[in-house]
Amino acid sequence: MFFYIHFSSFLCKIIHYSNVKIIQKLENRSKYAVFVKKSCTFECLNQKNRKMKIALAQINTTVGDIDGNKEKIINYIQQAKKEKADIVVFPAYAISGYPPKDLLLSKAFHKKNEEALEEIKKHTKDIGVVIGNPETIDDEDIDDDFLDELDEDSDELFDDEFDDFFEDEEFEGDFDIVTDDNDNFGNELLDSLFEVPHLVNCVFFLYNGEILNKEYDIDLQKNIFFNPKEYFYDAMKEPEAFIFKGKKCLLSIGNLSLSKMVILEKYDAMLDYVIHVDAMVLQDNMEELLFHVKANNVVNLTGAKFVYVNQVGANDSMVLQGKSFVMDGHKDKIKMEELPELEEAFKVMNINHLKVVELFDTDHDTQFIKKALVLGVRDYFQKSGLQKAVVGLSGGIDSAVVAALAVEALGKENVYGVLMPSKFSSTHSVEDAQKLAENLGIDYDIIPIHKMYDSAIETLKPVFKDKPFDVTEENLQARIRSNILMAISNKFGYVLLNTSNKSESAMGYGTLYGDLSGAISVLGDVYKSSVFILADYINKDKEIIPQHTISKPPSAELRPNQKDSDSLPDYGLLDNILHRYIEERKDVEDIIEEGFDAALVKKIIKTVNRFEFKRKQTPPPIVVSKVPFGIGREVPIVGKKDY
Repeated sequence: MFFYIHFSSFLCKIIHYSNVKIIQKLENRSKYAVFVKKSCTFECLNQKNRKMKIALAQINTTVGDIDGNKEKIINYIQQAKKEKADIVVFPAYAISGYPPKDLLLSKAFHKKNEEALEEIKKHTKDIGVVIGNPETIDDEDIDDDFLDELDEDSDELFDDEFDDFFEDEEFEGDFDIVTDDNDNFGNELLDSLFEVPHLVNCVFFLYNGEILNKEYDIDLQKNIFFNPKEYFYDAMKEPEAFIFKGKKCLLSIGNLSLSKMVILEKYDAMLDYVIHVDAMVLQDNMEELLFHVKANNVVNLTGAKFVYVNQVGANDSMVLQGKSFVMDGHKDKIKMEELPELEEAFKVMNINHLKVVELFDTDHDTQFIKKALVLGVRDYFQKSGLQKAVVGLSGGIDSAVVAALAVEALGKENVYGVLMPSKFSSTHSVEDAQKLAENLGIDYDIIPIHKMYDSAIETLKPVFKDKPFDVTEENLQARIRSNILMAISNKFGYVLLNTSNKSESAMGYGTLYGDLSGAISVLGDVYKSSVFILADYINKDKEIIPQHTISKPPSAELRPNQKDSDSLPDYGLLDNILHRYIEERKDVEDIIEEGFDAALVKKIIKTVNRFEFKRKQTPPPIVVSKVPFGIGREVPIVGKKDY
């Protein structure tokens, strides 16, 4: 239904849309055309071809710091206004921070969130603001019916849209669609135990102090850090398009699932922009590629430009990747511009001048891992209100890499090294540790442990009697060093960084309450062979880590002439087997069939499972893989698991 009217001598058009509503300000006019009937849209003819300026605000939030996150959002809104942006887009959980977890059970938390949203709305005059955040809802808002039809359509859409893409390219491996039939069991259980609010994960479009549009996450998906189904409802209402400054837009939040694709398919070639916000953790190369494929399918389904804004930053073990982007074009000529990975960024995108890109050149290299680890350390300290770190420097490669990463994250003035030689320590290890500290420019002290060790042995002599030297005396040295480091931590308020790597953690090659101590494990998700690569990368411009530290055989130096190879296979071979068992989740027989020695594989897997009890008591690692120990690999401590 079309109506044409003259308003201030300006020809305008009212278009009837059954699912669209807007209050539209006239271009170059001070007046507003207001249509209270929800089914009408006011659209200025001269705005249809207007170029939209969209700002992407890829922010680093702190979980629960609602005031701090709010101020950051307002500052970026002001910056977007200065740069004449029409819309500024923030990620999911922008006010609350991600992942909020059980903070979502607090009524005070939600009250503060709502107050922050109201404050942000006051700053939206003449600019559209897209922002994701949890919202409380009433019982009457819940509609569980509309998603029923999506289930039967999803498989068909996958066959029609995705198979065509993969047939055109060379792919190896199978891709499974995993569904969760648990519905809202978590919400029902919580409702029965506590008086908690009904929650939805929501994305808002704010304009001139009002909520112009809002949509809900209709397909909640968990990751190893957070399961939204424990807190949110995911069946609310079907998303509705809306008009903003002559452009037809659709909001989306959370997982870019097939269910969302089914909905988007209904807008065939009818949308100008799909604006999608998320808080997505680090992806491996294939996952990132598949997300780009999904985004391009949205472009193909709707004819729209795809605007994606992701959170960035680290919270606890989790690292959020960033890499927000705008995409246009079709699969044979995809146009895209990205924001940087692993850093806060803001940019007003020139959407009409995107560059043609190739989606198959993604590579998470050593630089990416290093950057993620530095971000993990920096955010752990800054968001916790901490300042200084203490690191035990052994002269070995693990402590050297951790110290170098800590200096980059915190500054050399905030890293303190402690050398604790024993009678088994080699002269070159002490010299290597000293040279490292001098290269980094950090303060350090040398605290020999000979007397403490001898005193402990003498004290235990009546109990140990004439039993020979074994791993007990080795572990005693590690625990003495831990006592020294923790005493310094307590006395000066420094935070102890753990220096163990994933290979050692897998094989139980560490001492509980000794070298496994610390607040956070910087290399706990990095295999030893990758630690060597990191060390070389850190030294790419100049020698920071002494070359002798990298080239010498690894050793804990807890007994005369000790080397890691006395207890462990070569790290290159070991890490290959561990990666297949842990990350790829292959069984023992599958690994053996690849040509590895059967006895060695069985011994390694048996050792991994034997020491699960140690890993349950170690610091959380900064996660840079898909299967970290702990939250990414939950296996029982007690039981038979040698397969």
